[in-house]
Amino acid sequence: MKLPKYGKNKQTGNVAADILRSVIQRFCIVNFHDESIDLGIDMRAQVVLNTIPQDLFFNIQCKGTHELQIAREADKYKIQIEVATVNFWSMQNETTFLFLVDNNTSNCYWCNPLSQLGERIEEIQSQDRVTFYIYFKDLIDISSNELPTEFVKHIKKYIIIRASQLSRTSDDILKGIKNGYSLDLSTSFELLTTLLQQTNKIRSNYLEIAGALIENIKENIERAYKVYSQLDYLPCAKPYCKNGSLYEKGFSSTHTSLFELNLQSMELIRNFEQNKDNIDLIKQLETCTKESKEIYRNMTAFLYEMVCEDNPFGDHSELRKIVNSLLDR
Repeated sequence: MKLPKYGKNKQTGNVAADILRSVIQRFCIVNFHDESIDLGIDMRAQVVLNTIPQDLFFNIQCKGTHELQIAREADKYKIQIEVATVNFWSMQNETTFLFLVDNNTSNCYWCNPLSQLGERIEEIQSQDRVTFYIYFKDLIDISSNELPTEFVKHIKKYIIIRASQLSRTSDDILKGIKNGYSLDLSTSFELLTTLLQQTNKIRSNYLEIAGALIENIKENIERAYKVYSQLDYLPCAKPYCKNGSLYEKGFSSTHTSLFELNLQSMELIRNFEQNKDNIDLIKQLETCTKESKEIYRNMTAFLYEMVCEDNPFGDHSELRKIVNSLLDR
């Protein structure tokens, strides 16, 4: 009697898909795509954080093997994907991750193929296939309690890339008007209006973020100065801060004193006010915020130690609460 066969490749693929889903569905909502429409995406997933679904989605292409051998000298696995499939991935609103599942160990290795490809999408169009590398260090398995930080970064970065591509809409409208193309002007200008509104909102948020960073820097430094004024009145602190706590470099992992950081922060804030479109400056503001917080935290913890040494039987519970709150952040 002739019967249809359940081929080995199909078995391997189905087992791999089931393993992958079981592994990631503890921190994702996973939905399979219709198997009758095989265009290169097997599943779509939504990130869940602390039981709350997040506005973070991604696609999955799953490959399985029973024969994956990880040699000690090897750090990656090479896999070839048809260019047509890659083109389909690049059209999606969500980024697509390529998973290789070892069915024997339930290890799920992943890569972001479009990130590896970079700007070479046009370059590969003359090829039939393109090679991607899945590194064994990029692993999600049954012991994983959440998606790797780098994995989530790829999702967020793709959202930004897709948003930046919206500027092509204005380019298309401009070309259409200049060259006399037939355009649905009402729809086109509605899109332009939406884009402009979103751009203005993004810029407004950007400036608010910068403002919040600046306020945090000023607040941390002001609080650190109050701590410094108390420390320098304690005789027991002087052997540790021979030049005074204001000039002590040991409170910062970068060996920057409070005095130096204050000067640096004032110059940085002044530069930002003069050139608010400089992205490097807002990155420096973020770094300065972390450093000011670190100095304030470490100086406060040191103050607590010194007041306890200076007056062992005094009530220092309020200062202890402040130290605990800083350590918990």
